[in-house]
Amino acid sequence: EEVNEDEFRRFMIRFHEKVKYLDDVESNIDPKDVFEKFSNMKCNKSVEKHYESLCRYFPIIDEIMDSSLLTTIERESIPNIVISEYNKVLSKASNGNEVIEMIVENIFQTYKDEFQYSNTTLKTYFKILVYWSIYECDIFNEVI
Repeated sequence: EEVNEDEFRRFMIRFHEKVKYLDDVESNIDPKDVFEKFSNMKCNKSVEKHYESLCRYFPIIDEIMDSSLLTTIERESIPNIVISEYNKVLSKASNGNEVIEMIVENIFQTYKDEFQYSNTTLKTYFKILVYWSIYECDIFNEVI
């Protein structure tokens, strides 16, 4: 699915306004190659292909996250939400595909009423954020 970059940028700004701030989550990060993570988490090739198609939107997230308009807590809010959901679903999933889908679904269920996007578009936006978190080494450092 093609994502309108301007609309995604607006979504990111609105999402920052809507998120429920979580307590800081400490993480011991050992950066790894993204595709090594996908392999360790037993993700199928479709996940890798989807990641490759959506990672082109990461600069939009980085631009907003690096903005001086955001406070430190605002910059940490989205990663903290993804990390929190990741920790909730990790033991319930048998592979990385399920982990990603469960995280996206949980975030979607929490915030779906806050945005005026189709379910498909909103889930795609949340999936971009999850993939960005993988890239940033916020999640997927474990081997399933």
